[in-house]
Amino acid sequence: MLRRPKKTYDRIASECGYSANYLKKKVIPQLWHLLSQTFGKKVTKANCGLIFKERRGAISNTRVPQVKLESPEGPVSLGSPFYIERPVLEQSLYEEIQEPGGCN
Repeated sequence: MLRRPKKTYDRIASECGYSANYLKKKVIPQLWHLLSQTFGKKVTKANCGLIFKERRGAISNTRVPQVKLESPEGPVSLGSPFYIERPVLEQSLYEEIQEPGGCN
């Protein structure tokens, strides 16, 4: 397995056009906080790799239901799991169709 060289915060900041101080004091703490909320446990630089590996293992052991994809040709049927209702837009269209000359 080919591993990429680890990047330092200073290098990441430089490559992205930010100051290292901004990254270290603002962005990174916010990232760890959001990841901690997402995973339900404290995420740090030291343990993030382990937490991601645990999560990947949990996901790979989860059965995902098989969904038969429909052909992209033509409209999607109303009963399709891929049909997206747009009530506001649809109501407006139905009203326009009912106007005189709206549907010939």
